[in-house]
Amino acid sequence: MCGVIETTDQIMFSCPVARFLWVFLRDILALGSIPSSVAELETILLSRKNRFQPILLFILAGAMWAIWKPRNDLVFEDKVLASPTVIIHKTSAFLAHWKKLLGEKKQRQVETVLAEIDGAAPRPPKPWLLSVLVCLPFLLICSLTFGRVASWCRGI
Repeated sequence: MCGVIETTDQIMFSCPVARFLWVFLRDILALGSIPSSVAELETILLSRKNRFQPILLFILAGAMWAIWKPRNDLVFEDKVLASPTVIIHKTSAFLAHWKKLLGEKKQRQVETVLAEIDGAAPRPPKPWLLSVLVCLPFLLICSLTFGRVASWCRGI
């Protein structure tokens, strides 16, 4: 996904898209640190005592799946992420879909996390907005050039 030799640690923790998600989750879940390897993730899972501890493994599994799926889409289907924020929304979607596998108490805890994620997650840009932002410099150059040509033609 990032144009370097892939290892588990690189894909899941070092890739800029993955780092974006881990920084976001660190802030939402009060993790204290961002894992940079499977070993560090294990340390966080085993040592952190925060309000989401009973469902922390569940949440982080959703995050890792949300990183893995777009990586496979890129490798096997040549699909590129529109924005890193998509990873946050994919994580939220996986957790919402999977929460029915949990008991009622843990489902409520996941719903609390989902509300916090959805409240804090930046919205991905609209596809039409991306098109405008990509085309805007070209349109500006064309309009300036056309304006100069039109002025020159009036002078003839």
